Parts: sequence; structure tokens; C-alpha cells
Amino acid sequence: TRPTSPTLVLSVTAQTSEGLSTWISSDGGCDVTLEEAGRARFAGSFACEDIASSAGEVADVSGVFEATG
Repeated sequence: TRPTSPTLVLSVTAQTSEGLSTWISSDGGCDVTLEEAGRARFAGSFACEDIASSAGEVADVSGVFEATG
């Protein structure tokens, strides 16, 4: 698990009541965990507390990601 940083940036875009909002963290505001980072699969999870979106909305954001190929 690593905190976000200038070399580990997390971006999440979601539909809100105001339209699309984007939350971006590069300052340690989120933790990113890689479960696997291989040639066939890249997967993990992330969690952020009190992160502000591009529209000024503050939220706790978390999720999982996976890419295979």
C-alpha cells in the first residue's frame, strides 16, 4: 500500500447530482494497494478520505480496479 504522490496519481470520475465530477489525488490523500502487477493482470484497490473534486465536492472515495490481457 502506497499513498498517492506526484509519481502515483489517482483520478476518479463519477456522475453526481451536479453532473460529472473528478477527484484527483497526488498529495497523499489516498492509499493505493496493488494486489497483482503482472503481464496478464493488474489489480488492486484504493481508498481516499475527505478528497475534494474538481467541483469542490468533498467525499470519501474507494474502489477496486482490474485490467487483464
